[in-house]
Amino acid sequence: MNRPASLAASLLALTLFATSGHAAPFDPPVTPAGPRGAVRPAVDRVVPRSFNFSDLPRRAPGSEDMPITLRREHEWQEAQEEVERLKANPPVLSLAGLTQLTLDTTPAPVGGKGGFSPLAPTIGNGFEGITQAGFIPSEPTVGGGPLNIFSAGNVSVTVTNKDGTNRVETNGATFFGAPAAEGAISDAQCFYDAIRGRFLALCFTQGTSPNFSNFYLAISKTNDARGAWWLYKFDMTKDGATATSNWGDYQGLGLSDDKIVFSSQQFTFTGNNYQYQKFR
Repeated sequence: MNRPASLAASLLALTLFATSGHAAPFDPPVTPAGPRGAVRPAVDRVVPRSFNFSDLPRRAPGSEDMPITLRREHEWQEAQEEVERLKANPPVLSLAGLTQLTLDTTPAPVGGKGGFSPLAPTIGNGFEGITQAGFIPSEPTVGGGPLNIFSAGNVSVTVTNKDGTNRVETNGATFFGAPAAEGAISDAQCFYDAIRGRFLALCFTQGTSPNFSNFYLAISKTNDARGAWWLYKFDMTKDGATATSNWGDYQGLGLSDDKIVFSSQQFTFTGNNYQYQKFR
C-alpha cells in the first residue's frame, strides 16, 4: 500500500516509541531494584556537630620512631611476597629500554599552558606532611586553599601555611570525632572546593564485636582550615533504613553544584566478601 512520506514517517515513529513491554525512551526513569541496584532512602536524620580546629590538641613530635605495622585490612600475602622478591633481585632497566622516550623541548607560550605565571608555586618550597605514626600505608591526601594547606592520612591531619610555616598536626580520630573504642581512622581523603571556598575531609572506621562501620565527613565553615568545621557521622551498615551485616571500604567523594556524594565498596563482616557498591 502506498502512503505519503509524512504518514510513513509518523507510523515509523509510533512503532519506535511503542511500549510493547519496554519502557519508552522518554518515560520517567525507573527506580532500580534488585541486587544490581536499589534505592533505599535514609530515615535517620544526620545532625552535624561543630568544632574549631584551633581548639584541638596538637600532636607531639617524635612519633616517626614508632614501629611500622601493616594494617590487617591491607594485608595481601601474594603482593608482599612479590615485593620481597623484587627487593632481593631488583630488575635491571637498561638504557636501551629508554630509547623511545623523547624530551619535548618545545618552549611554552608566554603566559600559556606550561608556562610560569605569578600564580605558579614557588620551586623548592617543600615542607613536612602528616606523620606516618606506625601504620603503612600512610595514604596522605592534600587540599590547597587560598590561606593554608590541609592534609589528612591514616593517623593524623595537619594544617600548614602555604609557605610551609605554622604547621599544626592533630590526631585524625580527634579531628573526625571518632571515639577511642573505634580505633584509628582509615583512608582519610581531603579536598578543597574552590567554587564555594570550603575544605572537605572524609574517613572511615570499622570493627567487630560488636560490628560497626562509620563514615565521618568534615566540612569547613570558611576557606580557613584553622577555623570552624561541621562534622557528620554516617552508619554505613545501613542501606537506607535497612540494617545489614556489611561494612564500607575504599570510600570516594564527589561534588556537584548542589550535592555531595560519597561512595563505598561494601564487604561482609564475616569473611570480607565483596557485596556491592553504595552511594550516599
